[in-house]
Amino acid sequence: AKNAASDVFARFAELTAAQTPPLYLGCLLGGPGPEAVIARLRADGKTRACLMPFFALSGYHAARDMAGKGENSWRSRIAGHGIPCRAHLRGMLEYERFADMWIARLREALASL
Repeated sequence: AKNAASDVFARFAELTAAQTPPLYLGCLLGGPGPEAVIARLRADGKTRACLMPFFALSGYHAARDMAGKGENSWRSRIAGHGIPCRAHLRGMLEYERFADMWIARLREALASL
């Protein structure tokens, strides 16, 4: 089902794909799914990919569904299309810049109460 969050995510995916180097966002549920991301990688002539979870913290879901060795993981599906793929299983809050942004936004939200 389409909702406001999926619209925001789709717009964010467009903006990040326009960066240099491009960042392709995908969703396990909803879209863009793995086939759409693979199609973009191939259309843009990418010869390798790096997967990173777009979660505050990385856990079992990212390890299994994104980077797992099973045939349905994103990593396996991308590699199955001839694009070598590696994964970094760190959540966004494990990167100092994201953590700083999160804390700044929390401070703004608390100050507005």
